[in-house]
Amino acid sequence: MAGELSGNIAEQTGKLLGTLHRKPGSVKISPGQFDNTPLFQELRISPYLLTTAERHPELASIFETESAAPGANAAGAGPWRL
Repeated sequence: MAGELSGNIAEQTGKLLGTLHRKPGSVKISPGQFDNTPLFQELRISPYLLTTAERHPELASIFETESAAPGANAAGAGPWRL
């Protein structure tokens, strides 16, 4: 992700995502393939919960508590949970 683009990787990713959405049970994925909690925190938790906590100090403890909750990781990401 160092600013390098690959049409081949983008195409493969698009095909995989399309298959996952069309036929969720047709692609065999092990939970270990999505062991990306640091990335999930960086892309989902920090921009929303922690940024909101910074901008609203009076509510910071609520957002910080939620960001540290067991479900605030890739494995607990709602319908994407494996």
